[in-house]
Amino acid sequence: MKLHVLNASSERDLGTAFERIVALRVGGLVIGSDPFFVGQLEALAALTVRHAVPAIFATREFVLAGGLISYGANVIDAYR
Repeated sequence: MKLHVLNASSERDLGTAFERIVALRVGGLVIGSDPFFVGQLEALAALTVRHAVPAIFATREFVLAGGLISYGANVIDAYR
């Protein structure tokens, strides 16, 4: 098993990162809960589906946007 860390800080970088993901034949993707990624959930979900890369994100909104799975605390419940 290998760990590859790919960074993106713009929408253009997302496309480049996914080109790299496909070239590396990545078997799964863990998307960090960085504010940039939170703002790009729909684009990230679409890219993971288009490229058939299983992915996990920290919030349920990723799944609602079309992503495969989320695993993390419910923010609303945490504030309650």
